[in-house]
Amino acid sequence: MLTGDVPRARRYQVSFAIQYRRRKERRWQSGITHNVSASGVLFGESAGDGQLQVDTPVEMELIIPTDLLGGACTRVVCTGRVTRIIECRIVDKPPVIAATISRYRLLRNDR
Repeated sequence: MLTGDVPRARRYQVSFAIQYRRRKERRWQSGITHNVSASGVLFGESAGDGQLQVDTPVEMELIIPTDLLGGACTRVVCTGRVTRIIECRIVDKPPVIAATISRYRLLRNDR
């Protein structure tokens, strides 16, 4: 590591549901995470969405299943910004979105 380099947050290869939307928009879209870290998330965009662009402010809700945490389902509500869009080479397969996590809060479900 060079002087001044900031180490990357550890990424966890997990696949669970994510709801996302452009900040202050009403309608949520659904996707699936590819990996998550303390500073960001990589997820598959909802088919036919196509509204996210680089630098778009986003709101996200990650729904972490009980089997990952050993208890009740946990929801992480967070805000961030789209940093990358990775177009898929397969026809009709939506792009993958990389977004930062700048703020978050945990919400616990008792179901």
